[in-house]
Amino acid sequence: MLERLSNLRHAGRMLAALPREARFPFRPRAEIEARRDARLRETIRLACRAVPYYRERMAALGLTPEEFRSIDDLARLPVTPIDDLRDAPREFLSARVNPDRCQLLRSGGTTGNEKWVWHDPASLLMNVAFSERQEFVIARFVGHRLRQRQLVINSTSSVSSTVRAAYRRRLALLRPLGPRRVRIGIMEPFMDQVAALNRLRPEVLITNGLFIGDFYERLQRAGLAPHRPRVIVAGAETLPADQRRRIEHDFGVPVIMTYQSTESLKIGFECEYRRGYHLHEDLCVVRLLDADGRPVPPGAVGRIHITNLVNRATVLLNFDQGDTGRFLDEPCPCGRTLRRLELVGSRQWPLLRALDGRTLHGADVIRPVKEHTAVTRVQILVERPDLWRVLYTDPRNETTAAWRRDTARRLERAVAGPGITVRLEQRDQLETTPAGKHSPVLIRCPQLPPYATPVVPRPSSSSS
Repeated sequence: MLERLSNLRHAGRMLAALPREARFPFRPRAEIEARRDARLRETIRLACRAVPYYRERMAALGLTPEEFRSIDDLARLPVTPIDDLRDAPREFLSARVNPDRCQLLRSGGTTGNEKWVWHDPASLLMNVAFSERQEFVIARFVGHRLRQRQLVINSTSSVSSTVRAAYRRRLALLRPLGPRRVRIGIMEPFMDQVAALNRLRPEVLITNGLFIGDFYERLQRAGLAPHRPRVIVAGAETLPADQRRRIEHDFGVPVIMTYQSTESLKIGFECEYRRGYHLHEDLCVVRLLDADGRPVPPGAVGRIHITNLVNRATVLLNFDQGDTGRFLDEPCPCGRTLRRLELVGSRQWPLLRALDGRTLHGADVIRPVKEHTAVTRVQILVERPDLWRVLYTDPRNETTAAWRRDTARRLERAVAGPGITVRLEQRDQLETTPAGKHSPVLIRCPQLPPYATPVVPRPSSSSS
């Protein structure tokens, strides 16, 4: 009962904020910066007094909350490495929240090295209101705001699916006011996904970047021309530029991207001009730093570090996001005053192919392996289209041959499908790419079908 009352209170606050948040990206810079810095000061106070990781470090550096007045003062704090969050997630959890009443998001399905991040109920539900900033953009393409027909194609194990499930549970009374949304799994057969697109005729298609690029390439190779949504909203992994051009040019469907993560549910969004991400500056501070942790010069590419200004459960300051980008300082034609970011480097892991024609996400293989508490990292090696070797690390040597056998059979039946053999192998270290980098998915047979991708010529402008 208490949780229900709390959800109702937060939902009321969220509803009241909807019109204000839709207009916020157009507010004067002074107003945006004032809200940003006020939230930063509040976050620093919380970190110093109630978050073990930052309380210890600030005390060691002799820092007090009063020394932090604006985002420039974040330079006083060292960078928070990704591994620190992975190794000790509860060190970042505020003592002022009950984690059992928060939403736990577990990411790392695409990297095989999981991170735990708790989001408090208030910030989780306010994220719906903050979404109005991009919903305003989507409505420009659709032509109306309410009761849009939406098709979601995503992995059921993805973070976005977990967040949407939390919204359905916590905002059940408001569902009649929301979009008319239908979901289909990324692992469903390709022709079933095409049939859903034609049957539902959505105005908005919501999915992740890698999947949608692959999906439209397959449509083009098959000579199919399904229903065209008025807009595609793609998040998670970055959509390769050539695939995006093909979707927009050959199929005539505009694509707008979102930038978010488990650590911050709102980082940036594209407007109707699609010239970089407008940053949610009052929700998440983005800093671009060099290898020594210093801000890069204007226009230079730097490693993205974020500070979440709204989550009061897992608190993160100067967190290394693992992506790279550059700030765009010229004004955007849309009139929004939020600062813009060009994402230069982001996650682009290969998709997996089943022999029955399905496209699979690496997370759908990695998560079942990670269910064993002793497993720390997972990697998929596709040696042949019909042989997947799943490597994993187990520092405590708690996994058994029986568990490996049973998990492999489970993956063959529930994920890989007929004709594919899955082998689980315990390793001290995972393998690297020829460039020496770690990737959760390595395709060793890119020249063989179904991994070999025929080159599809783009029609000339005169034939379009």
